[in-house]
Amino acid sequence: MTYSNRPPVYAERSRSFGFVVDDVAWARSHGYGRDLPGGGQGCVEKARRGLYPDYATWSKVSADLTPLYAAKVTADPRYRNTVREWADCMREEGLPYSSPARIRAALPALTRGKAPEQAHALEVRLATAEAGCAVGTTLAATVKALDLQHGAPVRKLYAARVETRNRLELAALPRARELLTPPLQETR
Repeated sequence: MTYSNRPPVYAERSRSFGFVVDDVAWARSHGYGRDLPGGGQGCVEKARRGLYPDYATWSKVSADLTPLYAAKVTADPRYRNTVREWADCMREEGLPYSSPARIRAALPALTRGKAPEQAHALEVRLATAEAGCAVGTTLAATVKALDLQHGAPVRKLYAARVETRNRLELAALPRARELLTPPLQETR
């Protein structure tokens, strides 16, 4: 098994969601949370450098471990059975996708050439339907169980990196709160 310091595989993961978006409210607001044209990775990079003073270490330990066990999850018969239920639900919504990964793989082509507002609206529609069908079927619960089962050995193998990442992210929370808290207005 090889550890990779690549960014998360977008077709498999988005935000902190595993293999499927399962938070309808978040999906309604953020879609898939992708940087759309005009947002840019530069802003994300700058924000991360501000949150993590030891950015070099954080970038080494923050790589997504999911690609190391994703094939086991998606090959598991429990996943294949429940993703069929999910696909039926999506078809009922007028969205004929066979898996959440298929939607996300299609996103670049679906949003290409659209204004950022139109691309975001499309992502919100797709992500909201994905999440609604995930919680409306057994997919969300099944994926959580399979992620725990198949991911545990990988997380154990890379426990020191996971612990370092968690420590750095916890230490960044006060800086994030400070950045997000509006300054107090002086009253006269």
